[in-house]
Amino acid sequence: MRIDIKVKENCCGCTACASICPYNAITMVDDLSGFLYPKVDLSKCVDCGLCVKTCQFKKDYERYENFETPIVYAGRQKQLEEIVKSQTGGLAALIYENFLSTGGCAYGVVFDSDQNIMFSCAKNVDETQQFRGSKYVQAEIQNVFLQIKEYLKNSQKVLFIGSPCQVAGLKSYIPNRFHKELLTVDLVCHCNTSPRLWKSYILYLEQKYHSKIVKADFRNKRFGWHKCLETYNLANGKEIVTKSYDYLFFKHLSIRPSCTMCPFTNLHRVGDVTIGDYWGWEKNHVEWNDDFGINLILINSSKGTELLKLITPKLDLIQTDTRDCLQPQLINPIQKNPLQENFFKDYHNKGIKYVLYKYSDLNYMFRLKRHLSCIKRKLLHL
Repeated sequence: MRIDIKVKENCCGCTACASICPYNAITMVDDLSGFLYPKVDLSKCVDCGLCVKTCQFKKDYERYENFETPIVYAGRQKQLEEIVKSQTGGLAALIYENFLSTGGCAYGVVFDSDQNIMFSCAKNVDETQQFRGSKYVQAEIQNVFLQIKEYLKNSQKVLFIGSPCQVAGLKSYIPNRFHKELLTVDLVCHCNTSPRLWKSYILYLEQKYHSKIVKADFRNKRFGWHKCLETYNLANGKEIVTKSYDYLFFKHLSIRPSCTMCPFTNLHRVGDVTIGDYWGWEKNHVEWNDDFGINLILINSSKGTELLKLITPKLDLIQTDTRDCLQPQLINPIQKNPLQENFFKDYHNKGIKYVLYKYSDLNYMFRLKRHLSCIKRKLLHL
């Protein structure tokens, strides 16, 4: 019995199966969109079944000793400057800071110098600054699970913040005897999108504006927490403000197939803590409605409870409930866009510029409708 992905919706690309294989028979190979899938070398495989056993991308995924129902909070850092620097309420930054103050190492997602998105290890608070900000692309995970296991074997504490499928894969791969020193935080994940499309988009912008991109921000909070405006800083000092990539993301055109079958879109969480944006907060509350951002915090285990106690002095915190916090990503997987197959076919055959002008907000009809809508709103206010 071995991993055999015949349907792409059945694999999230977490790398747990490749990491657990004692014979190095599994490698992660990318498809045309840059999504990784396991490939088995039959000359090395002995059918031990460890890869299948370790895989947690299934309805009956292991939750270890996590609470049946999470304890729900809304919160954000007390220091406004920390909130402004963060994508939401600054909770992830505070968790990193608290964890590293007692040693160990922490994993999060960063941009490299070419704006590729990947997991990286930080051993001090300064190094965690690169983890700030949302990244709407599936990050390169490489040998991170193997690295984490080595740290834990050497009695070092490890913090890992990632999507639920990555956290589930990591906890399944790491032997139970090492779980005590492993703290996991899963994100309220919208979906993972194509790494190859992202690289094409960056190259397209650099060629269009004749300068290298030195900083990317998928959701610049300078325009408000609720706004989804991307900014790109160029080496020549200019800044691009757009929403074209985010448009493809939120229309579910560039997503990994498995995201439409995600088993983790519920309140049965796999991380010790779950964090995300507390969307819909303003419907039932008046506190903090200043568009600076509010974190949803789900405490899912005793380790999560202890962590919250440690960071509470630096938080403004309100306990809420599961009914108050529900949002689409905590109820059902996202729906597949019926145009997705045509989108990727066009991308592979005709390139990034073609799909941007056909499917994103750069499309002529989209811009015309938006222009007419603006005129209509102005006329109504005359």
